[in-house]
Amino acid sequence: MKQLQALWKIMELTDVELFEHLSAIGAESLHFAFRMLLVLFRRELSFEESLIMWEVWLFMISVLL
Repeated sequence: MKQLQALWKIMELTDVELFEHLSAIGAESLHFAFRMLLVLFRRELSFEESLIMWEVWLFMISVLL
């Protein structure tokens, strides 16, 4: 999944300690993060705001890759 690979790269650049911990325990796939993002977006944002966030996130991913 390209989105999770982009999230991995973002984490490497922004939170080195978490990145190193997840690397050490073999959690590089970040599959747990996808569900967490879905839940977070739906709990904290309206439907319209979540669509905007997804659009921005996908655009950022396309720029990074």
